[in-house]
Amino acid sequence: MTRILIIDDDIEACETMASLITRLAYHADKAHSLRDGLGLAERGDYDVVFLDVYLPDGNGLDLLPALKAINEPPEVIILTGKVDPDGAELAIKGGVWDYLLKPTSVRDITLTLNRALKYRKEKKGSAARNELTLTGVVGKSPEIKACIALTAKASASDSNVLLTGETGTGKELFATIIHKNSNRSSANFVVVDCASLT
Repeated sequence: MTRILIIDDDIEACETMASLITRLAYHADKAHSLRDGLGLAERGDYDVVFLDVYLPDGNGLDLLPALKAINEPPEVIILTGKVDPDGAELAIKGGVWDYLLKPTSVRDITLTLNRALKYRKEKKGSAARNELTLTGVVGKSPEIKACIALTAKASASDSNVLLTGETGTGKELFATIIHKNSNRSSANFVVVDCASLT
């Protein structure tokens, strides 16, 4: 059964969301703090997490790396009552599925939820086909696990990928891993050192 977790300190909003999710024939659990939400997320096998940004014990966006580090991490949909353009950008960069502002219509929530579930189903099918080869990657922190999850997405896609970061952060390593795990792995991987170009 599809399992959804709602992390929101607004009890009325939680009840409303749980009611909507139950009417859609999915299972819903609720948490009203970051600590309780993370505890449930780590114990349960959730497909989607609806996450509020402003919670009594911290910022919901700080929970993203921990959620992404979970084995088969859930899709995350931010549902918040306060507009924060910087927070929205940070959330999207952190891999959230969507950023919705309260009050949001039932139609919009349902549409976003169904799209996230469809994407998750396709992603699980793709992950079952390919086990990622991670030669050279060292570390087990939530941040590294989030990078590995993004690397798996990039490897399964035929889209162009832009890797950014400071010198020494492993951009070339992750580019090599993406290439080795992609459909183009039999072709040459050519490294161009842009710093040496005039």
